[in-house]
Amino acid sequence: MKNQTRQQIPRFQAVIFDLDGVLAETETVSFQILKKYIEPHSVDWDDYEKLIGKGSKSFAEWLKTHFDFEGTVDEIQNNANTFRVEQIEQMHVPGMPGAAELLQSLKERHVKLAVASQSDIRWVRSVLQTSDLLQYFDSIVTSDEVDKPKPAPDIYLKAAKILETPISACLAFEDSLIGIDSAINAGIFTIQLRQSAPPPPFAETANLVVDSFPEFMRLAKLKASN
Repeated sequence: MKNQTRQQIPRFQAVIFDLDGVLAETETVSFQILKKYIEPHSVDWDDYEKLIGKGSKSFAEWLKTHFDFEGTVDEIQNNANTFRVEQIEQMHVPGMPGAAELLQSLKERHVKLAVASQSDIRWVRSVLQTSDLLQYFDSIVTSDEVDKPKPAPDIYLKAAKILETPISACLAFEDSLIGIDSAINAGIFTIQLRQSAPPPPFAETANLVVDSFPEFMRLAKLKASN
């Protein structure tokens, strides 16, 4: 591991999580849904990987540019989001290994918890519900609620404000480089989780890089009650 993976974790009162690829292993699921949505067109993983972390509006713009989808970008965005939610509601998406244990441990310590996601609110709630993680969170903030999506800091700044917690007392968990830039731009101590398969590119700018939630729990000396 690189030296930055051992940076000391500061004292914190709140933790803000990205969703896709962090709390739940949704990237491969999203890829399969995308392939189904754009039929008879096709897409490979390399192209999809460029979209990770960018949000549904950027995705709609990509569809318009690459496949000349009919309608405005807003119409394409809404149609694609609806399709994704309808698909995910028929699936069971497990939480990322160690996610429930970490969230339980944090709740026992009265740490405030929020989700800050680029995805549509319907997708976020559906994924959290099917992965049995929704119960842990005090707030959910999506890019539709802020002026600028990630990598702008807006979504993290709003989440911290809702949690009534200073930025200096927050931690953020992200996987994509875009998401990490967003949290870093907000001034939050940012942890890259590289637990998804395949793992995201290593983030040189993250304050801490871990390969799993259990690794973070060991570093932070957290343990959930049985």
